[in-house]
Amino acid sequence: MEYHIKLRDVRDVEQLRHKVQLWEDLGVAGVTVSDHLYTTRGGDGRGPAQRRHDPYVLLGAVGALSSRLSLAVLVANSSYSNPYLTIRHFVELARLYGGRRVYAGLGAGWNAEEFDALGMDMPPHAERVERLAQTAAAARSLFDTGVASLDGSVLTLRHAPLSPSVAEPPRLAVGGGSFAVIRVAAGYADHLDFDAPSHRLPLTRSLDGATTRARDLRRRMLTTFDDLVTMRRYLHQQLDANGRTPGAVTTSINITALRIQDRNPADWLTALNDTYSLRLHEGHIAEACTSSPFFLLGPATAIRERLARHAAELGVKFVVLPDSPDTERLLRLMA
Repeated sequence: MEYHIKLRDVRDVEQLRHKVQLWEDLGVAGVTVSDHLYTTRGGDGRGPAQRRHDPYVLLGAVGALSSRLSLAVLVANSSYSNPYLTIRHFVELARLYGGRRVYAGLGAGWNAEEFDALGMDMPPHAERVERLAQTAAAARSLFDTGVASLDGSVLTLRHAPLSPSVAEPPRLAVGGGSFAVIRVAAGYADHLDFDAPSHRLPLTRSLDGATTRARDLRRRMLTTFDDLVTMRRYLHQQLDANGRTPGAVTTSINITALRIQDRNPADWLTALNDTYSLRLHEGHIAEACTSSPFFLLGPATAIRERLARHAAELGVKFVVLPDSPDTERLLRLMA
């Protein structure tokens, strides 16, 4: 199983150069960046607590600094603009650094606050997933044949060529937590990034970004390994229905938090519960410490055992770890 780093909070190119060298020395296989515009943590939702990087520019810089790290956006929101323009970013990265290094990650989008910041109303879930499906179909056609024509309900392309041309296209990735998204991955993708299943706690179309973020964290804390095993089984069923083998789509999981600590890890989750007003009781917090695949908390030996469980039960190709001192410490211990 590979380890990838979720990149954020880069100050300048010299700091990025140092990070890239460190990760290569520690055996990290790749770098991921999210496509969020910003995230809020409280207040009236208009004061972003964390402004996010442009994923394509940042990954372009990483590619120039490393000859082997894979480059992934997990995942780009297919609803912000014409998806052909999004796909083009990935193709440019593939032309510069080789398609095997690039994961063209696509998602349906879920944070209504970000849509509102762009003067857009976030469409209902079914419409967003349909747009994702049509985007994935277009990307698959572009990568496989070099051209795409699509007259869909939400997306139209007329003999659009793969531009720029590439000898090896990027790997098409899809991310999400609904069974509808898994069906999209089974039909078109090379890779699926598992998210917390929507049936655990559906996200709302609230414009309060802090509330939406809290609900997303709570959903991840309530998710169990069995939930993701069920999603993996469903993926394989859908792959079979599409005439594809189980190995046709690799998988990954994005770790929400990694904390190496010998004291009770529930203390940290309790603080998280209070900070974000998650409204979780002690039983939920205790369950998250032992059952959620999105949280790696406790002594280093326990975290290593959890990662072994990710490989054995979920069969993931890689886990995405946060860019943090705890991750660096863990990777040194495992080197």
